[in-house]
Amino acid sequence: MEALRNCRIFDGERFISSHAVLTENGKIICVCREDDERIQTAHKLDLGGALLVPGFLDLQANGGGGVLFNDSPSPKTVMKIYEAHRKGGTALMCPTFITDSEEKLHRAIQAVDETAERIIPALHIEGFFISEKKSGIHNKDFIISPTPHAISSILSQGKRKKIFTVAPEVFESTNGDFPMLQMLTAANCTVFGGHTDAECDTFLRFLKCGGAGATHLYNAMSGLSARKPGAIGAVLTCEKGFSGIIADGYHVDYACVRLAKKTLGDRLFLVTDAMPPACSDMREYKLQGQTIKADDGVCRSEDGVIAGSCLSMIQAVRNCIIHCDISAEEAIKMASLYPALAIGKTDTGRICAGYDAAFTVTNENFTEAEGMVM
Repeated sequence: MEALRNCRIFDGERFISSHAVLTENGKIICVCREDDERIQTAHKLDLGGALLVPGFLDLQANGGGGVLFNDSPSPKTVMKIYEAHRKGGTALMCPTFITDSEEKLHRAIQAVDETAERIIPALHIEGFFISEKKSGIHNKDFIISPTPHAISSILSQGKRKKIFTVAPEVFESTNGDFPMLQMLTAANCTVFGGHTDAECDTFLRFLKCGGAGATHLYNAMSGLSARKPGAIGAVLTCEKGFSGIIADGYHVDYACVRLAKKTLGDRLFLVTDAMPPACSDMREYKLQGQTIKADDGVCRSEDGVIAGSCLSMIQAVRNCIIHCDISAEEAIKMASLYPALAIGKTDTGRICAGYDAAFTVTNENFTEAEGMVM
């Protein structure tokens, strides 16, 4: 049994002082007072007065630590990205594979299957079935139609949970339903709408038929205007569905983060959408033949297209607190509990008995953090 002590704890609802967390075999046994007799016989881990919060879960990390998952989809690459982001507060991470060759996708699926599920709960497949108009930095040559064969081919590979980002309009049938979406959800996949030019009604039907919400809200999706609410309007007005958001101040203006938070509440969660420069000193890299430069916290192609972020999860939390008028409690939940709920993961996001022993250790100013999984 391990005892995490000498810390202030945020258990997912409130801050607690003079308490410790007991864990065993990767699970939280209890949160107890520091003078509890069980602590005496446990292996003690002194956190030096740090803040202990539920482990941050990043559902969208393309790279970090100087490497890109697409470049070399292997367990070694996954772990290098994870270790880099762990030093930025991430405890659990979903490696994200963007539109590329089917052969590379197969390797990505296999790589995630060969890593520990307690730190890599799912693979995020962002692309393939997306809008060419809203493809952004994705390579249009690899965009394909969502046929039963194409879907079955992906689902037949690997055992780990899969998250998909798709364009709802390419999934919609002539009858206005979404049979390929239902094929994915029946296989326990979480499917977000993104890289989409969908009209508002289409996106709303997508959500009604089982879509989980939106990938990187505001970015690479049809905009909101007076007479065309678009995908953004659908997300902000629908009473169901979670949405990830990149709170780096570049992808989305902080005023828009505040608006989304007021509208979506506990259905808005943080993602990094990180690329190789994140959590590293790298300032330039190649993405499918294009030169991408990292400057002042954002990655852009030579023609100015945003190509992911340099963000860490602790930076996103801090940005929400400082720039978006979001409380520390809510910002922490946006990085831990809400993304877990978005993919149906109910055993993490809180520090209480029975939950996974996944934590983030940070300071009171949220300037430094480290992910920790027992």
